[in-house]
Amino acid sequence: MSTMQIDPTWLTDTITIRRKTGMDDYQKPTYEDYVIKKVRAKIETIYSGTGNNRQITANGRVFLSAELSKNVPALDKTWLDSLVTIDGVEYVLTRISVGKEIDTGHVWSYTLEVL
Repeated sequence: MSTMQIDPTWLTDTITIRRKTGMDDYQKPTYEDYVIKKVRAKIETIYSGTGNNRQITANGRVFLSAELSKNVPALDKTWLDSLVTIDGVEYVLTRISVGKEIDTGHVWSYTLEVL
């Protein structure tokens, strides 16, 4: 069985994910907040396409270690469109990539893309 090794000193950031849980009596969204510590956030504009046909696909990525990051919920497509706060700036969660061990299927990481 293989286990991915991540250097914990690399995980220096903290984020907040606000997952939409429903609507209140005034039809405004209600949220549940998750503060996740020991992640790696990198804010940079990510494009797809070439030349003048490029589109922004993300404004940043967040790496979460299922083992080392603190308070990591099981993330799936139901978390898309959640609000993610990084360094005081709020983004929208647009993509979730799940890293799994090949031999066991055990989740060892998540990479989130935010816009």
